[in-house]
Amino acid sequence: MRRPALLSLSLGFVALRLVAQPPTGPGAARADSLFFADQWALAKAAYDEFLRANPGSTQAALRAGYAALKLSRPDDAVPYFEDLVHRAPSGRAPFALAGLAVARAQKGDRDGSIATLDRAIAAGYGNVALLDRDEWFAPLRADPRFKSLRDKAERQQLPCLADRRSRAFDFWIGEWDAYFTGTTQPAGKSRIDRISGGCGILENWTSHQGLFNGSYEGKSINFFDPGSGKWRQVWAGSGQDVSDFEGGEYRDGAMRFTYHRTNPQGQRVDGDFIFYDLGPNKVRQFQDQTTDGGKTRQVVYDFVYIRVGSGESPMSAGRP
Repeated sequence: MRRPALLSLSLGFVALRLVAQPPTGPGAARADSLFFADQWALAKAAYDEFLRANPGSTQAALRAGYAALKLSRPDDAVPYFEDLVHRAPSGRAPFALAGLAVARAQKGDRDGSIATLDRAIAAGYGNVALLDRDEWFAPLRADPRFKSLRDKAERQQLPCLADRRSRAFDFWIGEWDAYFTGTTQPAGKSRIDRISGGCGILENWTSHQGLFNGSYEGKSINFFDPGSGKWRQVWAGSGQDVSDFEGGEYRDGAMRFTYHRTNPQGQRVDGDFIFYDLGPNKVRQFQDQTTDGGKTRQVVYDFVYIRVGSGESPMSAGRP
């Protein structure tokens, strides 16, 4: 479970997170309203007044420091950030360290800024949006050391993108036309999106409406569970049908799930649910089931997915 965002700074970039109590008491609300209205000089003065009565407020100090940066007054910002780093256990104050890195960049100290940014990222800083787009870091982006640090921050913020286990189902991402395998008969359409920073894959399925089948749609979320070391798919369809496929792993050229349920007759149903990786533009989706412990098996469905715009024929997909 990810930590909640505890501090949101409207500085033209995504929310910053800091383990600290928000400022409360006389003057705090006024300072905050000025800060979030981009009234930087007035906000800094209000925070300074608040801090004289509440010197232990880490969040007020952080906001005062960032207000000074927005005023391009790095020398005024540095004392706030240095004090926060000094007070933090083992100096782990990622957003204060990031503020120091910005202050040093504003002062033209590239090496000092890079070194401090390295400390911030080692302490847990991962605001890739700020590193990529904010003018504060523009002078550093051509430095190869900055690129390396930026990639390290992204791995911290979006760890699944760098985890090969979480990328094992990437071959299914895209927009697809689905057909009954071995035919040109359409089965439906599906769009598969990467979600949650690469930690999940969202399926959006719509069945083809023909003579013998009406409207049907559904979605599934697919994700690698680091606790079990396996993939899982949870499906919810418009027919009030819900399925849970578990034990997923990519092996022998396919993502392979299993499932277990009890049918309306009270029988145990076991099955395989397999996605065969047939190349960059083809995926075969196959599901079977057994009610006698595997002695006999029935095919539930068998589709071949063709990537939209690829020009592939469903008849060329073959069977694995």
